[in-house]
Amino acid sequence: MTGLTLTARLAFPFLVVRKGKSLLPRFRHATMDEATDEAQRRATERPGETYLVLQEVLRVHSKSAQAPRVDEPGGNVPRRPAHNGEER
Repeated sequence: MTGLTLTARLAFPFLVVRKGKSLLPRFRHATMDEATDEAQRRATERPGETYLVLQEVLRVHSKSAQAPRVDEPGGNVPRRPAHNGEER
């Protein structure tokens, strides 16, 4: 197909989402262990909720007249700072 861009996600591919909610994840993680730690922490804070650890493997983008907003898929997603204040 013409006009499509396929991009493999190599850096910070792991995300944690609360099952049943349609909000996009706010943070990405470099490793599955980091994402798992966040999912466990969040599940402990909210008993009864289910959290999913997801890995983005491919992004498919079609050209449009407008650039995506920061809070839309394909926009920039902030990363959670490490405990020592450095970015992960």
